[in-house]
Amino acid sequence: MFALNGDPGSLHVTLWSDYEEEVQIPRVAAPRLRYRSEDELLSLWNPSELSFLSSQPSPAVSGNQSGEDSKDETSVEAGCRLFNQEGNQSPLKYYWHSLHGATWLHVFSALPGFHPVVKILLAHGADANSVLMASKATPLHLSKTPETARLLLKNKAKVNAKDTKGWTPLYYATDADLHSVVKVLLIHGAKTNITEDKFGRTPLHRAKSSGVAEILIRFKAEVDAKAVIGVTPLVTATKNDHYSVVEVLLKHGASPNIPYISPLHFVQSGKTAKLLIEHGAAVDSVLMNGETPLYRAVSDNREDVVQVLMAEKGSIGIGKLSRTKIEKIIPRVLPYIENLDEQDEGGNTLLHSCCQYGYEDSVNHLLQSGAAKDIRNNEGKTAYEIAISNGYFHISAQFSLSSDSNVRFDREFEICEKLGEGSFGEVYKAKKIGTDNFYAIKRISFETESRNIGHKLREFRSAMDLSSKVVVTHYDAWIDESMKHYTFNIQMELMDTTLEDFIKRRNAKVCYADTRFPELSEEDCATAENIFQNLCSAVRFLHINEYAHLDLKPGNVLLTLTEENLNCVKSVKLADFGMSAKMKEPVELSSPVRGGTRVYSPPIMSDADTKRRSQDVSIEFKQKLDVYALGIIWVELLIPIQRRESFFARVMGLMRAELSQQNVPPSDEGDVLLGELIEAMETGDWKKMDEFEEGACHGK
Repeated sequence: MFALNGDPGSLHVTLWSDYEEEVQIPRVAAPRLRYRSEDELLSLWNPSELSFLSSQPSPAVSGNQSGEDSKDETSVEAGCRLFNQEGNQSPLKYYWHSLHGATWLHVFSALPGFHPVVKILLAHGADANSVLMASKATPLHLSKTPETARLLLKNKAKVNAKDTKGWTPLYYATDADLHSVVKVLLIHGAKTNITEDKFGRTPLHRAKSSGVAEILIRFKAEVDAKAVIGVTPLVTATKNDHYSVVEVLLKHGASPNIPYISPLHFVQSGKTAKLLIEHGAAVDSVLMNGETPLYRAVSDNREDVVQVLMAEKGSIGIGKLSRTKIEKIIPRVLPYIENLDEQDEGGNTLLHSCCQYGYEDSVNHLLQSGAAKDIRNNEGKTAYEIAISNGYFHISAQFSLSSDSNVRFDREFEICEKLGEGSFGEVYKAKKIGTDNFYAIKRISFETESRNIGHKLREFRSAMDLSSKVVVTHYDAWIDESMKHYTFNIQMELMDTTLEDFIKRRNAKVCYADTRFPELSEEDCATAENIFQNLCSAVRFLHINEYAHLDLKPGNVLLTLTEENLNCVKSVKLADFGMSAKMKEPVELSSPVRGGTRVYSPPIMSDADTKRRSQDVSIEFKQKLDVYALGIIWVELLIPIQRRESFFARVMGLMRAELSQQNVPPSDEGDVLLGELIEAMETGDWKKMDEFEEGACHGK
């Protein structure tokens, strides 16, 4: 039997027990009696209301587990009677069901200074390893003083017992920053590197003061212990802004650079940021999502951290983050940038970088903030030229063309010869001045800066999107200006010849020129098949990447020949993407007829259909336009006609005229007529060919 009582206003309560002298115990403020866990805050009892308490029948007995407030006075009460300060006439029966099966030992272990009560309870048989119903916490988990902890451990309390979350008494004591309790637990064998079950954290992850961190490390706590997703104690201390703990961890060798989860990403103060950087923290480390420390600091409005990171040349992560994140963060970081035109080791400014990655809104903000447009990087490029070279025409339109761009072609290249021309421009073979490198440079002229610029520059955008071994390499692009006349220049890989010239040279061989109905030699047939197979693979690559060329013809197929044999083809590549289109982009059916070569366009592309618009064009139809052109090219590869090209064109014109009048797709009658023509040319049926020629002449 024991009892506690205290007069109203008294600073102490008095403990009486059988055959023992009374003990004065200081009252405890209400917050001390709250049993705190990570996901709940449970109030146990307010001692300021305590007037008199007695246990009956035994301190070892826990409360009523039924949760029923029984008033049967004849029954043996389990628990206690509690009288408040007002001295209620009838005692309040207090059962412990609401406290998840707590015993008096749990309650008084949680009260600082009440270790004399704990001693009595243990002496009368209280179980030092009793657990709460829900959390399975023992009295040692709730211990607030070293005296209570020692008493419980002396009575065989399990020092490494885990509750339902996997927390041990050491974890609780560290989390509550109870240095003296931590020390007692460690001396009695508490494990410093034991992990809690849910997140895999150790007690050191929860350290809140340098003293607790020091003693844990002294007892072999791992400073770089990794929890789930690699979180270390340094990351946690930095995130919780425990500067003294960060100092201790770094002093004992904790790494400031954790792959994909650097402490610098979570730093809460400029002071801690400086400390981490002094110990080697990388200012441009990235998280799994590409975010840098500066990006996180700006996003979270940690101004002092931003200033520290900016002083250390921290990056916001251009090229690593999504477009949405960059476009959102640039306006917020601009006020912290003292010099918008500062160049990195490659000579690039922030404006260069935004143009490189296509951040339109960011470019607009930088230009409005006064970023210089004429700065050239180490490769001699302005931000504007970078935007153009990457096909970001919507971004280039935000710039005013610089007056010095009009000399670049003359300044950097020497024209060797004119390779060809078409409705969309002229192509030159040019040598880059000061080198032995030769390129093909296509020059497209237009009169105004903005008029149809998107259409004029479509070729380069498509080529950059389709960068591959089956597409002619496009190295660079820029615009020259002269008297309000603009020339768009595309610097490309120089190939040996076009398929058109290759076929003409092949067909000029004596073996074909002197024969009325020539057949390909075995060698030329094999070459033709190889070219066509590579060409089909190239077109398939375009279609897989959701592009249609829309102007396939031998003149737009480029070849590289072997040095040993100019009749042997080394590589086949597609060129001239001036009319190409993404599968989902609108395109006028009449475009290939106007700008391309009529013979390689199906009959449905005739003048009778010029009013048909993009909404009528399906993805499959765009692909069929390319496939139709492939069929015509295949005929030219197989049949070595030398002087009858005009006849071939007239026949195809007849087919187009007939089919356009009948308004049928090329997969029906067109296939029939084309098949008849091919058969006549292969078999030498001159009579049939005369019929075609006669019809073609009438169809002019």
